Amino acid sequence: MPAAADIWYLIILGGSLTAVAQYALVKAYTIADASFVQPFDNIKLPLNVAISFLVFGTFFKKTALYYNFSEKVIFPKTSKNL
Repeated sequence: MPAAADIWYLIILGGSLTAVAQYALVKAYTIADASFVQPFDNIKLPLNVAISFLVFGTFFKKTALYYNFSEKVIFPKTSKNL
């Protein structure tokens, strides 16, 4: 486990790298057409999952793919759905 001071350095480094990545993405949208840049933005989620698996050894469970979210949603009562 890293020391408390080392954790703050890692948090600051992570925040700085995130800010630089966001700036680069916004700059790419201003320079290039959005239809060209968007696929690179969409690849972030699979890359984050792969990196978390490599760094932390965690992966989502298969049951997360089949979770029924409709049981947890509260729909407002209106005349249309009565």
